[in-house]
Amino acid sequence: MAIIMKDIKKQYPGTHQPVMEHFNLTIQEGSFTVLLGPSGCGKTTVLRMIAGLEDVTAGSIYIDDKNITNLDPGERNIAMVFQNYAIYPHMTVRGNIEFGLKNYKISKSEIAERVNYVLSMCDLSEYADRKPNQLSGGQRQRVALARAISKSPKAFLMDEPLSNLDAKLRNQMRSEMIQLYNQLGCTFVYVTHDQTEAMTMGTDIVVMYNGKIQQHGSPEDIYNNPANLFVAQFIGNPGMNTLQFSNGGFVGFRPRDARFGESESGLNIKGNVLTCEFLGYDYNITVNTGMGNVVIRTKDRKAVGDQVSIHADQKDLFYFDKNQNRSTEIQTGEVVKVFHVDA
Repeated sequence: MAIIMKDIKKQYPGTHQPVMEHFNLTIQEGSFTVLLGPSGCGKTTVLRMIAGLEDVTAGSIYIDDKNITNLDPGERNIAMVFQNYAIYPHMTVRGNIEFGLKNYKISKSEIAERVNYVLSMCDLSEYADRKPNQLSGGQRQRVALARAISKSPKAFLMDEPLSNLDAKLRNQMRSEMIQLYNQLGCTFVYVTHDQTEAMTMGTDIVVMYNGKIQQHGSPEDIYNNPANLFVAQFIGNPGMNTLQFSNGGFVGFRPRDARFGESESGLNIKGNVLTCEFLGYDYNITVNTGMGNVVIRTKDRKAVGDQVSIHADQKDLFYFDKNQNRSTEIQTGEVVKVFHVDA
């Protein structure tokens, strides 16, 4: 199922400014498309408009070339999984899954077949007769997924479904979600502000900010070829270090691409160590320079207060113009030979 949003405008009653305007997005059939961005960027609004839970002020939404802009949610052949699971506390696991199917007027034999199938797929068979308060957070999330799968939708819409889980469970559920996507072969549209979820799960990532798409591409392309300064700083753990030139442009480099010491070419910076975070395998070291803080991902431990020199090779530098868009023109000229910054 391909989903196309054409020239969408969304404005809430009583407000003077739309939250998004001239918004266009194509979600490819069979993709795992992640809408990624900070809180308030509009990603959940996009998801809810696709689901039919939010009205569209102007523009059109198509699913498989059919205009579904004004269709009720139940007529769109999609299933939504919410952040808070939205499962009924007074019903058993089996009852929660059956309930939605009964509304579709499916025969009892087919309902039983579907329920048993999704219970097995989501590893819930032994919990079928338990109620939600007898389940862990991960198990409750599986119930919500099983209920969605049982409806055999053409697309799954998921609004930060893992955000209420602890770190270990999130990692486990990410893996299970990927397996589920590969099994079902359906279109997944997934909202998150967590870039680790986006980069590990998505086949396509849509980076959003202020109701606009900043970049749409594969995880590799988003990381290796950021279109602008926002994407560069938002993607990566930590995000890209950026320093501003006197002419208003910017130079950036990834924390993993920086080294301690000096070089005859590329970027050279001096500064003082502010923090040294031990990550098990290596360290995140924050250095205060004369142009702001930068982070180095390295195996070399440093003490707080140490004076250090840092360099990044020319091949690892990214350039952005004064409008914060990716630039290639700035790569020619004196600045890329040796760029020194002293604390």
